[in-house]
Amino acid sequence: MSDGIDTHPVNGRSETGGRTVFGTCLMLALVTFFIYSPVRHFSFVNFDDPEYVVDNAHINQGLTWHGVEWSFGMNHWIWHPLSFMTHMIDCELYGLDAGGHHMTNVFFHMANGVLLLLVMHRLTGAFWRSAMVAALFALHPLRVESVAWVTERKDVLSQFFGLLALWSYAHYVAKPSIARYGSMTVLLALSLMSKAMLITFPFLLLLLDVWPLRRLGNGEANGGGVPRRSAAFLIAEKLPLLGICLIVMALNVVSLQSYPGALKSASAVPFVNRLGNAVVAYCAYIQKSLWPQGLAVLYQTPDRWPAMRIGLSVLCVVVVTLIAVAVFRRHRFVAIGWFWFIGTLVPVIGLVQSGEQAFADRFTYFPAIGLSIVLVWAGFNMFDRNVATRRAGMAIAVVILVLLTMATRSQIQHWKNGITLFERATTVTTDNYVAHFQLATSLRMFGHTDRAIEHYSRAASIKPDFVNASMELATLYAQQGQPAKAKETLKRLTDTVPQYFPARLELAKFLEARDTPKAVEQYRLALKAKPDLLVAHNRLAVLLIGDGLVDDAIVHFQRAVDLRPDDADMHANLGTAQLQAGQFAKAVESFEYALKLRPGMPRAVAGLEEARRKQLQKD
Repeated sequence: MSDGIDTHPVNGRSETGGRTVFGTCLMLALVTFFIYSPVRHFSFVNFDDPEYVVDNAHINQGLTWHGVEWSFGMNHWIWHPLSFMTHMIDCELYGLDAGGHHMTNVFFHMANGVLLLLVMHRLTGAFWRSAMVAALFALHPLRVESVAWVTERKDVLSQFFGLLALWSYAHYVAKPSIARYGSMTVLLALSLMSKAMLITFPFLLLLLDVWPLRRLGNGEANGGGVPRRSAAFLIAEKLPLLGICLIVMALNVVSLQSYPGALKSASAVPFVNRLGNAVVAYCAYIQKSLWPQGLAVLYQTPDRWPAMRIGLSVLCVVVVTLIAVAVFRRHRFVAIGWFWFIGTLVPVIGLVQSGEQAFADRFTYFPAIGLSIVLVWAGFNMFDRNVATRRAGMAIAVVILVLLTMATRSQIQHWKNGITLFERATTVTTDNYVAHFQLATSLRMFGHTDRAIEHYSRAASIKPDFVNASMELATLYAQQGQPAKAKETLKRLTDTVPQYFPARLELAKFLEARDTPKAVEQYRLALKAKPDLLVAHNRLAVLLIGDGLVDDAIVHFQRAVDLRPDDADMHANLGTAQLQAGQFAKAVESFEYALKLRPGMPRAVAGLEEARRKQLQKD
């Protein structure tokens, strides 16, 4: 048969013995463990791990009822409560020992490799093809990001339940029942609660109905004894699953919208740019699947991709799609594998822009299976002609797997810590300001201040309006006793991003002891950008008093009191200014209110006595 199905799918009958199946699964699990075992000595990285685990009080306290309630809340970057709970369980078991958290990811990845082999064997009946697909999945360097990054627990967990749902669907197809459909539905829900990657699951099942299950059509059952069904029946069969996917998708949209800055607006990233990035990403994933070189934790999104690259990417996607359609009758696996890849990438392809990445290795964790199906089935068909070609094919397959194993083992080493991770990213990508910033942060954490300054400077020079880099750079300069460089950095930032008031505040602090008029100017500009900035009102008023502008100072002290009416210091500051301005009655009121908030406050007691005395003298 041209599609390479050598036995009956779904019904479980196979020419491969149970010992062979068990031995192959065991070998795959052991090789996967060997490749990823170094991660037990790795640390957390300063990229999402602090927010997800290390510094997250809801998680690092272990499994608690309060933590479970928080997990199901709607104020997360992504709604994936089950993933959060597994992190809590890890904290319960290992505390903040990163090795234990890493190994949990490894065990899920091992399970996913074995599950994929069993699911593909169940669906197709072709054991060795299924084993090769599973090996390509488990051993490929593109999987490293999902496995070696603690934060990406959601990838390995989501696919674990997703593969179980596919396994359950195969059982349901073989012998339909409400119980089997229900178990598949529950497993899909668990997968979506781990990460909403498989929201296209119902459409994937429709693809599998066409091949390898061959359920579409009328008349007699297929070779596996499975009745053929009409398209309308198969679509209606998936509607409950589609409903669950839509609900989870809505929950994720609500959660994203409630998280500050999670979604970029359409005006910030026009749809045409997002569409261009999507086709470029598809081709990037194909290229990295076939030739996994230059892998990095972050591929920075450019302001605009070159028209030539977008054009070639569109051409690539269109040509492969046309080929898949053209050979559909004789080689259905090409179309099914290709549309598996295209379709399951839709949720993360960037049409809805979230985050800074143009694309990411971790996004291929499930979709790349489709490409592997195409390559493996095509390869087996090509070499499965006679003994000699089969031996040649086997030798090529072994060489490929060995090379992938070596590449993956090498790629893993970049995930030891934040320094090695982002050194790699800055080496293999160009003008990656986020990678330089994260590398600088890692270097700073390990005490390498000079190198941290170098990479903060590099990030700021690549993207002058990247305020975090300039602010951290100014802070380091100040700590190193280089105030002039700190001031210069802040001035450059305020010139580049005039509305960024934190930089103006820091610049004003530097100027207070050196150039009071310019400090006053910066505080006024900060208030222009953010009128309710308490610290600016307070510090500006202090400087104005020093310049003898007491009435102007009172205006800003009053505004500070209005902003924080329960702060005794603010009332005492206002009283002091009123006292200097000769507004003794008002000063008495301000000092009395300060003492009401903080009884016995020395500054307020002294000010109140003086204000009352001068008021009596005046009267």
